[in-house]
Amino acid sequence: MNQDYFYDRCRDWVRTAAPEQQTLAWIGLGHAYATLRRLDAYNKPLLETADEWLVHFQQLRPSLPDQHLTWRVPADHWGSALLDKVLDLSADDLARCVGEAIPDLRGPALRLRVQAADGTLDDKWLVPLHISDTVRIALSFRLWEKRPLASNWPLRVGVLGHGLTNSDAFDYARWGHRFTRILTLGRVHDRCDLLIYPGSGDDLLEDLHTSPLPIRADMVLLRYEGSASVMRRVLDTLQCSGYACFHADDFRALIHRSTGLAHGLAHGFRFDQAWHYTYGANILPHLSDELADRSLAELEEAFRPSGSRRSNRGATLSGNPYHRAWRLARHAREFEHRRKSTDSISRSVERVLQQQSWIMLDGQAWPADRGFLLGRTARIEIRIGPEETLGQNLEEAFPDPDTRFDEPAMLHVWLTEPRQLDAPLHGTIELPPEGPSSVHTFEFIPRAEGDFEARILVLFRGRVLQTALLLGQVSRADVVPRPNRMATPRLGNVIRARMRIDDLRERAQFDLALVENHLPGGEPRLVALSGSAAWVVRGFNANDYHEQLNDILSHVGCTPGRYEQLNSPDSVALLRELAVQGADLREQLIQTSIARPRNNPGIMHLEYIQLVTARDGPTLPLEIVYDFDAPGKGARLCPDWENAEGVCPSSCGGGSKERICPRGFWGVSKVIERHQLSGEHGAGGDFYLQCEPDRAVQSIAIGDKLLLGTSKVLAGSEQQLVEALNAAGITSLHVQDWAAWVDRVTQDNPRLLLCLAHTGGADAYASLEISGQYLRTKEIGREHVCPHPGGQAPIVLLLGCDTVQAGQDFSPHVRRFMAKGAAIVVATSCIVDGDQAAHAATILVDTLCKTAAEKHGSLGECMRTFRRKALAQNIMLALGVMAFGDADWQLTH
Repeated sequence: MNQDYFYDRCRDWVRTAAPEQQTLAWIGLGHAYATLRRLDAYNKPLLETADEWLVHFQQLRPSLPDQHLTWRVPADHWGSALLDKVLDLSADDLARCVGEAIPDLRGPALRLRVQAADGTLDDKWLVPLHISDTVRIALSFRLWEKRPLASNWPLRVGVLGHGLTNSDAFDYARWGHRFTRILTLGRVHDRCDLLIYPGSGDDLLEDLHTSPLPIRADMVLLRYEGSASVMRRVLDTLQCSGYACFHADDFRALIHRSTGLAHGLAHGFRFDQAWHYTYGANILPHLSDELADRSLAELEEAFRPSGSRRSNRGATLSGNPYHRAWRLARHAREFEHRRKSTDSISRSVERVLQQQSWIMLDGQAWPADRGFLLGRTARIEIRIGPEETLGQNLEEAFPDPDTRFDEPAMLHVWLTEPRQLDAPLHGTIELPPEGPSSVHTFEFIPRAEGDFEARILVLFRGRVLQTALLLGQVSRADVVPRPNRMATPRLGNVIRARMRIDDLRERAQFDLALVENHLPGGEPRLVALSGSAAWVVRGFNANDYHEQLNDILSHVGCTPGRYEQLNSPDSVALLRELAVQGADLREQLIQTSIARPRNNPGIMHLEYIQLVTARDGPTLPLEIVYDFDAPGKGARLCPDWENAEGVCPSSCGGGSKERICPRGFWGVSKVIERHQLSGEHGAGGDFYLQCEPDRAVQSIAIGDKLLLGTSKVLAGSEQQLVEALNAAGITSLHVQDWAAWVDRVTQDNPRLLLCLAHTGGADAYASLEISGQYLRTKEIGREHVCPHPGGQAPIVLLLGCDTVQAGQDFSPHVRRFMAKGAAIVVATSCIVDGDQAAHAATILVDTLCKTAAEKHGSLGECMRTFRRKALAQNIMLALGVMAFGDADWQLTH
């Protein structure tokens, strides 16, 4: 006997009731069967007559509909005798008993807690519960393990961007008013309360597999699949607590209607009741008990500051629930800020990176206080926590000691040591909001006697948070080493790349992190890290590639007339030389390494890249890395490039020996985030990165004013530049000297600072010239950048001759402006022609303004768009324009 047999018997029995009573009879059937199963299990007397069932349901009346009513699918073989007892009753009588138990058949939805014998459930058992005007029904299930819910308000409705434009998302957000947020999931957002997907379960699993971030959702609404195994994989992948399937509904209409779910919660209904009001009987929800019980009272409780939570969690909201919901949505950010501030006060203990090293002898772990032993298993334990006597603590605090995040952060930890390890070792640790993290243990067998010089790198969402050297020595196993503090594994040479990590949850996931550093002996080293692969490049000298980039692009600056057209012979030859150097750089960085075991060829196609330069000397010119083979001498420019305005059509085959494709350059195809070592902290051996300002916002409002300072070499084209900027909707505040610059910065607080300066001097005498007046870089202060305490950090555009000055230690111009409050510094790495610099500045400012006006796009994406546009307009110096600082500042007006 299968389920169809039991279903047919139950359906035929229900049909004996009057049509208006059949839904109640179906409710009574499943509940009566569940009740008899429970009584039988405890050897208690069974209910048999209609009068006994009437008393039973009357006793339930006071607790409904606030409490659930158990409903079990009557389709298990060992309970067939109990089912016979139910079917012996009159369907009309049992329906009448159910009606006695429900206070208001038209009121809030009656919750049925559905159980199935084998953990699976055919929807045909539930359809009769929904096709009725007699009573409102909401369902909850125990079909999977309990999973934590992410409390959030306004309600987050997630989509994966299928056919949706940015204006669509804006409109949906407007329709949802204050109660709904429409999020496009992927690189920035990875969590939502309700995910709405237009395809089937198989389609969703494929999209989730290619997502830059693991997507999480409390509830998913997708097209009917029909496969229980596929749906189970969807639930496990999303860590869902509920799902529902639609058949022919319009995807966009479902997004529109999701705002009703938030309004139902706002009116004080539980999630299961609000779902029924929003989507009705046609879209059947399968909810866990916890999700079904979710209410605005619980959401409000989640937003309360620590120390002020009510003891009666989940109590009914007093007053008008809708007004409470409106106030809660209005002050959600305020609640969050207050909670973080309160929690940070209570948590005064800083957390630090910690390690403890061991050697394994005869199956036992012994402290490695005399170093590691050649050929014997070594063990290194890594965690982050408050300072303790166990193990060694890094003196520098781990990022985010003073802010609170809601959920544990999953951090990736890498250990690299090319001399001792065949490949970098990878692990994860879970960092809770406070207290120590979990511990990850690296095990390996040292393979070379001598120095042990490893680097530990900690990443979150693809970005480097902190790195440190782990130094020690490896001795022969057959010789007892003498006590030597230099042999004992110890942490040092710390690099903290970020001041905090809580803000990274709302920012873009990066695919690849490149860390440039050097060993204590001075040997340069580059470490590449992603979620699936890692490798180390030793003896790599970025200065060679910077000099080549400078030499090649400086031809354009010195003889601009020869390069006025991108398809001219001189321009094609120059692009070819850049592509040759870029292809060689790619071989050094990527190609050679991914050919090794355990590394993923997909690395070549990653899009968001972070570069951390943690040493003195030039930064790596990633913008010229070329993804295709080096073109031959007779190679031509791709004919599709100019017509596509910087974006090749899908039919384009890319670069080859015969064709140069500008899309192959990383500066055109990828988003690059660059952080530079600060020379102010480089002398003592412990290095710090020049971080972004400690910011409380994710966006830069660029406004409608731009501060402009120009070199005297631009005297003939200043007016043309000002007119072009005005045409872009920007009012130019043109100053004639540095004193006027300071006055304008202080009075007008512009968010765009454009300095078309000439560079002079070097090292301690490096300087910038505008209108014939030089200012030493060391003399640049906060009054030149962001003089007001708490003022928003501006974007600084230094588009002069080699303003990066990558050939000098620490790129002094960039470092100085960042240190004095700039959010982003955009600079050039080559000699530039004045007119071309002015043209490039106009394109860049116009791109920034359009991105801000559309309220879509990050600074990194904007820089990529700028290079595409500039190349399409024959401005080849765009490949030498670099941005320093966080790439995902959002631009607004």
